[in-house]
Amino acid sequence: MKFVPNKLFIFTIFTALFAPAMCIAGPPVDGPPPPIPPGPPGNPIDGGIYILLIMAIFYGIYSVNRYKIKKAA
Repeated sequence: MKFVPNKLFIFTIFTALFAPAMCIAGPPVDGPPPPIPPGPPGNPIDGGIYILLIMAIFYGIYSVNRYKIKKAA
């Protein structure tokens, strides 16, 4: 009976062999990463949020008016 390793088995073996070396050596140390530049000026809220808010307001007005019409009838 032959032992034929599949790709997952080979990947697992190589990962198990190289994981301790990567933990000990680690990535090269070049100091801390550079600071993140500030974002563009303007409103930090996305435009899609405004559209959803406007739609919710209009739906609220519509449902209140519909309820008033049903109540009056």
